[in-house]
Amino acid sequence: MSLLRTSFVANETTQCPPTATRAQIISLLHDHEFMVLRNPLVLSHRRVSTPHVPSHCDAASPIAAEVDSWEIEDKMTFLPESIWPSSSVRYTMCFSDREDGMVMVLKAALGMVSRAVWTIEEGEGEAGLVLVEVSEVGVNRFVALAVKNNMHSNHEGLAKVFVGALEKLAKEGTRTNETGEDFGEP
Repeated sequence: MSLLRTSFVANETTQCPPTATRAQIISLLHDHEFMVLRNPLVLSHRRVSTPHVPSHCDAASPIAAEVDSWEIEDKMTFLPESIWPSSSVRYTMCFSDREDGMVMVLKAALGMVSRAVWTIEEGEGEAGLVLVEVSEVGVNRFVALAVKNNMHSNHEGLAKVFVGALEKLAKEGTRTNETGEDFGEP
């Protein structure tokens, strides 16, 4: 590893509503557009149809046909203009569904690569189900702290919308379409 690179692991947990079922949680995790649109920093997005899976997405799934690739533009809220003169950053994100959740692999500027595994676990005691996100991130050393802080605040915003969608599902029943209904503002 270069002296200019570092890596870290970020762990985030979200308590799911007691009425949420494993199937409902998986349904939302496997709805990649829902996950993209509920990211509070997304400015634009588009699904990418490529003849081959980007090399960084190999970590998402060993089977290329199971990878869903996106190009995304996010608001850049954590770097001073002297380091990053733009107010946004473009990156590629690949999703791969798993029986117990999903994997997201992101590749962004400055050599950032993040592999996030989202799983559903039983909470302690009577806590019900818990959504767990474990991200392994490789990034330029100079922006590592900013990236870590941004990931945490971004996760909080996404988790709030995710829980709201689960609460709505509990009230209205199971989902009726693959891309989802209106579960809140993106």
